[in-house]
Amino acid sequence: MSRENRTVAQSWASYKKSSLRRSAVGLIAASVCYAGFATPLAASSDPAPSIAVARAAVDEAQRSGAVKYAPVELNNARNKLNMAEEAARKRDKKQAVRLADEAAIDAKLAQTTAEAGKTEEAARAVEAGNAALEQEVNRPLQR
Repeated sequence: MSRENRTVAQSWASYKKSSLRRSAVGLIAASVCYAGFATPLAASSDPAPSIAVARAAVDEAQRSGAVKYAPVELNNARNKLNMAEEAARKRDKKQAVRLADEAAIDAKLAQTTAEAGKTEEAARAVEAGNAALEQEVNRPLQR
């Protein structure tokens, strides 16, 4: 692999990592803003839909690999979901909706973190493959 190709490959890998991080930060910021606006509007309503959304988000985060890549964030989401369900049983609608919204946001964070972890792992595998190829190309021919 020529130096120019290696530089281009390194630049591309760096761009993809920074782009993924910007996307994750944007998702988190949007989720926080949504929760800030949605919670007061939904506070007087039935918490069941918010809890269902949070439960689905936690399930999706688990399927995305958050158990491996984002266990803390996933655990936070599960705990808030459990607290939301408890608040709903106690008929504290406002608290139940708020906790369910927070659980959904934490689950989305866990999912995004897991996806970033998978992407970084794949990038490392590609880099290792490129290094092996480069070593093979630079090896002297044996006759």
